Amino acid sequence: MRFPIDCAVAAAVIGFVASSGCMMRSQRIAAPVLHPGAERAAPPTVQAEPTLVRGFDPGNVRSVLDEPALARVKAFVTAGDYANGAAALAATLAASTPIEEDAVRWRYQLGRLRWLAGDLEGAALAFDEVAVSVGPLAAYAQFGGAQALLRAGKVDEALVRARAVTDDSAVAPSARLLVAEALQLKRDFEGAIDIWRDYLSESRHPPRWIEIALRMADALLEGRPSAGQAEKAALLARRVVVEAPTSAAVGRAIDLERRALALVPELQPIRAVVGRGKNGTILPSDWAKALSFPDQLARAGVLAETQNYQDAQKALEALAVVLGPKGASTEVGCRLQLALGSVLGKQKDRERAVDAYSIAIGRCEPYPDAMVDALYFGGKASASAGRCDEAIQRFARVERDFREHRYADDARLRGADCAFELGDDKKAADMLSSM
Repeated sequence: MRFPIDCAVAAAVIGFVASSGCMMRSQRIAAPVLHPGAERAAPPTVQAEPTLVRGFDPGNVRSVLDEPALARVKAFVTAGDYANGAAALAATLAASTPIEEDAVRWRYQLGRLRWLAGDLEGAALAFDEVAVSVGPLAAYAQFGGAQALLRAGKVDEALVRARAVTDDSAVAPSARLLVAEALQLKRDFEGAIDIWRDYLSESRHPPRWIEIALRMADALLEGRPSAGQAEKAALLARRVVVEAPTSAAVGRAIDLERRALALVPELQPIRAVVGRGKNGTILPSDWAKALSFPDQLARAGVLAETQNYQDAQKALEALAVVLGPKGASTEVGCRLQLALGSVLGKQKDRERAVDAYSIAIGRCEPYPDAMVDALYFGGKASASAGRCDEAIQRFARVERDFREHRYADDARLRGADCAFELGDDKKAADMLSSM
């Protein structure tokens, strides 16, 4: 029985095979019944007997190694003995004649087990046998073979297989990155950079973007880079520093940035990060001195998003110091206070959060998009701090000044809650009835 392609892609490729429950069941139309003397067939009736149609139920899959014929293989794999597991699977394939679908899946598993056992060339051979088949595993096997050969140091052979993966395959993006890695090993940095540039431009943070950005920065600095290449490398490294501040790769990014800046000392917009803390530790004030105001704000935002609230608060307070009174009236100064209010609220420092939003309301008037946030979230902060009179005023301003904004109805609802809290049931009822 051949199971559907979508089921195979979702299940077999990751080491699972669909059980019969993987298929959706539909009712079968019974064959016409001829009664004695009847001139034509009776109308078809519906029987309860199910038939199998396309569809995938991820709750009904079982491991390839759960098949009875592979019990010995599973025992080795369960024990972590991948080498003997691979040998047992190869012996089972040689001694039996499984149906085509099983043979393909078993050979794919053989490639995986040989990979886990460190037999990279053997893994590539197993994957090659699958790659010539017609089915959903072919492209995955093509990629698996390329990956195994690259790790085995056979760069040219890996390139041939990686380039053979079709663009409509689910593993096409990974295959492109493998091609770039192979080109880098062949010192074809320009070819690798072209692929990485296209990949990073597809979305803001595609999978593995940190690794790819730093690989590209490293490649740009190979040989005798031009000032333009050095600048691009520095900007890539700085992007990792700003947009992935909690990543373990930040140290490497700073090193790459320093290498790049040493080649273009006149590149004023980017200042090197210099740690002035104990043993060269980078302090919040050091980040504030090196990063531009927008980059500092962006970095603090990522720290907050990843729930590193104390670090985010320190970054924002350091930014406030370097921003100074003159910069406080800028959009950065406005959004700094918005971010600080949010971070303080997350830390349950309610009174200081209210104060931060109060400052934001005073600064954000020229910036409507920020102003509505300052009023609405400032109102929420005031309500959380038990300052309902202040909260009602802020929510009322949202309704009055931003009537078409999505926060307008929410502001009225929260304002009504505050009116109830203050005991003004009539006002609350009037507010709710007019929503």
